[in-house]
Amino acid sequence: MRITADQIREHIRSRMEDADTPRMIVEVLRQFEGKRLDKRVIDKMIERGVDRPVLRKQTTRAPYRLVHIIWGDYGVGNGGYLYVSHQNSGHVTIVTDDIIEHNPSYFDARVERNTRRQRIIDDPDALEMLAVAMNNFAAAKQNLQNILAIDGTFDFDRYSLAELVGLNV
Repeated sequence: MRITADQIREHIRSRMEDADTPRMIVEVLRQFEGKRLDKRVIDKMIERGVDRPVLRKQTTRAPYRLVHIIWGDYGVGNGGYLYVSHQNSGHVTIVTDDIIEHNPSYFDARVERNTRRQRIIDDPDALEMLAVAMNNFAAAKQNLQNILAIDGTFDFDRYSLAELVGLNV
């Protein structure tokens, strides 16, 4: 199967990360700044359209517990989690700027990744260059697998020869 620049563009476009959910969560948290993080805050997230938010308090062996806000299908699909705090006891007080700082992958880093993705989506030359390289690689890989085939000239050392170029046969 030949890979096209359009297929690569669509693949990269499909990897654009959700900006709405983390933004909605932060907007709700800012409304409750300095207050206790509890069910009413989670209920407000649901009202705002956050998909199945849950407050998870995870006890560890250390003398504290980790607190996260989880949403959607985190771990199996479209969802995520924000680290909120670790505390040794008591309730969690909302400090939104700390939550943003401790979760860069959902904020500044996500913006940077999406910006870079968009730059590539908008660059047909880069997409074409990658398509050519991927097709050349696929053809070379298939050729090497054929050369190293069982009962072929090199079958006695096929695994170690393939490992020389990082290939599993």
